[in-house]
Amino acid sequence: MTSKVKNKPSARSPRKGRISSSRLSAKNQVTVPIEISRAVGFEVGDQLHFKIEDGRVVIEKDKPKILELAGVMNGLYRTFDLAEERKSAWPE
Repeated sequence: MTSKVKNKPSARSPRKGRISSSRLSAKNQVTVPIEISRAVGFEVGDQLHFKIEDGRVVIEKDKPKILELAGVMNGLYRTFDLAEERKSAWPE
C-alpha cells in the first residue's frame, strides 16, 4: 500500500496556516491531520479504534494481540525449581 503523503518524523514546527482539524465526509470518514498523526505515532495501515470517554471521542492505535498477553502469567511458577525438575526427570 503506497501513500501519497510520506509520514516521516519532522523536527520542524507545523507550517504556518495549518490547522489541526478535519471535516467529516459524506461517507463518515475523517482525515487525521499530519501533525497529529506524527505526534502520536500513527503510521499508514494502522488499525485505529474509536471510543467515547466522558463525552469525547478517543482514537487509539490497535496494539498487537500478543502484547495483551504479556505478563498475564507472572507469578504462576514461583515455586517451580528447574534444577529439581531436571533431577527427577533424568536421575543420574
